Amino acid sequence: MSQAPTELLTSLDFATFEQWCITYAELVEVQKVLKREGLTFLNEDTGLSMAHPLIKTQMVLQDTLRRYMTEMGFTPASRSKISIAKQDEKNNDFLDL
Repeated sequence: MSQAPTELLTSLDFATFEQWCITYAELVEVQKVLKREGLTFLNEDTGLSMAHPLIKTQMVLQDTLRRYMTEMGFTPASRSKISIAKQDEKNNDFLDL
């Protein structure tokens, strides 16, 4: 997470970041299948061209990924709403523990 400011994400965010990674990986796999198989297929019963069933899955994954990105400050708009106060290490009481 070298692109994120050090103060932005903490170990408490690990589970959310993990879910973001899983969702992203699933989206990449769906996109590979769609690229290989195409966005449409021929329904043998009706003879009509239909949208690939994974298109709906792709849309759901994209929406889920977008929500994680917003939640974690990974979009320009969500980052603009975050203000991180820099802590002075000398005033950090936890360093004495």
